[in-house]
Amino acid sequence: MKKIVALVLAGAMIFSLSACRQKGQAGGASSQGTTKAQATDNNNNGGGETTKAPSADALVLLPGKLEIVNTGDNGPVIKGVFVSGNRAGSGEFNSQAPGVSGLRCIFEQNEYLGFYLDTAETSGLKVLVYKHAEDANVYVDKTHNGEGAVASWDLNKPEEANGSWGEYYLHPEEVAAGYYDLVFTKDGKAVAMMQIKLFKEEELNGKSDDELKGLMKSF
Repeated sequence: MKKIVALVLAGAMIFSLSACRQKGQAGGASSQGTTKAQATDNNNNGGGETTKAPSADALVLLPGKLEIVNTGDNGPVIKGVFVSGNRAGSGEFNSQAPGVSGLRCIFEQNEYLGFYLDTAETSGLKVLVYKHAEDANVYVDKTHNGEGAVASWDLNKPEEANGSWGEYYLHPEEVAAGYYDLVFTKDGKAVAMMQIKLFKEEELNGKSDDELKGLMKSF
């Protein structure tokens, strides 16, 4: 009788251990499935959104640098520019020779901009002000007739050598503080462009030339 009882107990223990093992395996499989689902959700940023990398072909305008485009067979239409202002910086800071780098690129609302060009052209030149574009290729093949521009100004050859091609006003009610692109055109086609930053009125007041140059490098 004792042997029969012992055999029954042994069988019950074996059955119990087998059931526990199967339950543990099922629980592990469920846990793995949840982890994979969570990882998939994380990779999809919780809703399938992905971060877009900038295009390798993007034309990025850099602070203080003139980007020359559409040069044609005869070379650049505009070889260099300089844009002066009347509200910040010393006379020396605002009287550089036209070039392609180290250009003044920060201004204030309520400021007059003076444009100085290195070009053999005598007519058909304009400068248009657009809200900044991350890819300046949008300007290259476009016909610029003023549509979409914040401002558009004619550039007229000065009578005096090294004179201004035009001085234009940034009205604070028309041009908000922010980033803009200056696009220089010849007969409606972009030939050069540069990025500028427009500060609020009086924001640059009292800053030294060195401080202004530091701001130009940092934006």
